[in-house]
Amino acid sequence: MINKTLLKRTFGRAARFYDTYASVQNLTARTVLEKIAPCNIHSILEIGCGTGNYTKLLHDRFPRAKLTAVDISPEMIAQAKKKLKPSAVEFIVDDAEEIDTIKHFDLITSNATVQWFKDLKCALTKYKQLLNERGKIYFSTFGPLTFYELQESLKAFDAKICVAAENFIDKDALKKILRSQFTYTSVQEATVMSTYQSLKELLECIKYTSGVHSGSSKIWTRHALNGLEKIYLKKYKRIAARYQVFLCHAE
Repeated sequence: MINKTLLKRTFGRAARFYDTYASVQNLTARTVLEKIAPCNIHSILEIGCGTGNYTKLLHDRFPRAKLTAVDISPEMIAQAKKKLKPSAVEFIVDDAEEIDTIKHFDLITSNATVQWFKDLKCALTKYKQLLNERGKIYFSTFGPLTFYELQESLKAFDAKICVAAENFIDKDALKKILRSQFTYTSVQEATVMSTYQSLKELLECIKYTSGVHSGSSKIWTRHALNGLEKIYLKKYKRIAARYQVFLCHAE
């Protein structure tokens, strides 16, 4: 179960550092944007805008559209506001699963956010009601094989420690939810591999872009880091981590 209070607090603490570590999230943002057909988009709702990297891409691609961006963290939105003129975007601090608005949108979109939802089906039901007649939803989300190499190394190190990504929704469940709500759905899968100079760098990346710590605090001691890194390198020869990405489209 996702702890939204903890999520809000940890993303808030990470807001100043997020962009330093968000290369994969920036890649998935550009990939989602490339898949959006540009026609008849006059109003956009972005779910989980974070520090505004995807928000800026949306604004540059659809400069005449009215853009509303929502995020649970006020600190994240403060960073996003530095990248866009105040008149360009309406920013809302709110839990995207609980957003209450009378507005309707041609496009609802999100990048690397919905894996943190408590009830994705319920949220999509709400978003469906916020779409205009021919409105579309495009989003990316991470799957349970994200950080697979770290998951396997942790099992050898301490079976009681787990990575939050293990509980992300899988492809079949995602397809089922989308098909229950929409006439047309598409879920494409991609794998992004990212290499890090050390295990510490990987763990910092997870810490500052995922809103949660990777496993237990006890792996952050120097002795534990060295031991886990040796296991990781023995298994995989380098500190590389996969991101399982689902690219979703529904109408």
